[in-house]
Amino acid sequence: MDTLLGFWDRIEDFFTGKSNPKLSEFQQKKLAHEFDLFFDLNKDGCLEWKDFELAQKNICQLSGWKEGTAKYKAVHELFTSLWRNLQATGDGDSDGAVSKQEWYSLWESIMKAKYLHEREMKRREKKKPDELEELDVLPPDDFVPQWLHQYIEYKFNLYDRAGDSMIDEEEFEYTLSLFNINSKDCRAAFKMMSQAGERKIDRPYFRQLALEFYLSDEAGDLGNFINGVLLYD
Repeated sequence: MDTLLGFWDRIEDFFTGKSNPKLSEFQQKKLAHEFDLFFDLNKDGCLEWKDFELAQKNICQLSGWKEGTAKYKAVHELFTSLWRNLQATGDGDSDGAVSKQEWYSLWESIMKAKYLHEREMKRREKKKPDELEELDVLPPDDFVPQWLHQYIEYKFNLYDRAGDSMIDEEEFEYTLSLFNINSKDCRAAFKMMSQAGERKIDRPYFRQLALEFYLSDEAGDLGNFINGVLLYD
């Protein structure tokens, strides 16, 4: 049965191209904005360790965490791990830097992993109860690479200035003002994400929004507003 399902999966892949996804123009615009604003801090067109070193210094300075303190050490360890994982998966030509084209290719590889993961979950759902094993249960975000888990956590903590595991409108607007994002747009974006204040932006919900931003091609998804930008031109 598994062999037959695998055959039809390959037929579908051949005709739809789903197993070899390409970023849409909309996705490229979003990811280029993320690359330029939050990653390429020295604006040289590629990502290197010095960008992450600069980012950690900026975050610690803004937060008042002095060198040698526990918070400073934790941020340093996070950014070191983040860079190593990102470089390992994104530096296609092993030149010690991640170019914007490699950045796009990295996200296409994650999209492919997501598609294959979802296909495998559907395949396992078709099994009879007596055929199921413990290993047949896959976490829904099993395809997400370690560096992205780390980055989403970092970004949540960046917004959560009070450290209460919630992001409010004031924190959101203040943090993005440090990156020169328009305050009016930030407030409008927050209103949409929070569904006019009806939805609290806690860690699980922010994680959902972040994955929508990075992987969705739907312009109406609320995750598209996590950077305080209303339109990606």
